[in-house]
Amino acid sequence: MQSRTRIGGASSGGIAAFTVAWERPGEFRKVLSIVGSFVNLRGGHAYPDIVRKSDKKPLRVFLQDGRNDNRGQGQDGAYDQTRDWFFQNVRLMQALTDKGYDVNYAWA
Repeated sequence: MQSRTRIGGASSGGIAAFTVAWERPGEFRKVLSIVGSFVNLRGGHAYPDIVRKSDKKPLRVFLQDGRNDNRGQGQDGAYDQTRDWFFQNVRLMQALTDKGYDVNYAWA
């Protein structure tokens, strides 16, 4: 029987929800990520590459973020693409879409 269990979260909870579903697609198949922290905090920015390299999983994903979210200032004040919340959410959406996932998103 297909799992009907959903999981979601915001910010760190968004990447955590995605990770749970990614690791346990038999239990969690629908993911809601609001302003997910898919950035270079413990390697979260690697998910687009992981999605592209992995076999497709039975997941449905909804991503939400805003264009004025944290835009990637590194510790030295210079722009760091791996720490740009919006850019990394878009990268994940593109990887999921390219791989054929059922993905929806809302950018504000």
